[in-house]
Amino acid sequence: LSVLEAISKGEYMTFGIQGKQIRQHLPKITPSAMTRIFKRLKVHELIEKIPGSYKYLITALGKEIIAAGLSIKNLILVPALHLDFPDAEILPFCVENHL
Repeated sequence: LSVLEAISKGEYMTFGIQGKQIRQHLPKITPSAMTRIFKRLKVHELIEKIPGSYKYLITALGKEIIAAGLSIKNLILVPALHLDFPDAEILPFCVENHL
């Protein structure tokens, strides 16, 4: 979900996104892993390649799926984890490592 969160930023909606831009937000992702992630997103038609460039655009389906996924995370999963782990300091760790 963190990759979907990163590519859904408004700044990438118009001009497209490159793997190196995502890796700035998620430094643990290697270039080869980012290539595989983009390939999976492309196969599922969530993104499409801009011809003649290294950039990708989010498709209409991709926008819907990303919005639904982030809504589920924010409205259901995070509150549920908060009930299990009321200590606020542990919550970001749990969300990042289990989603």
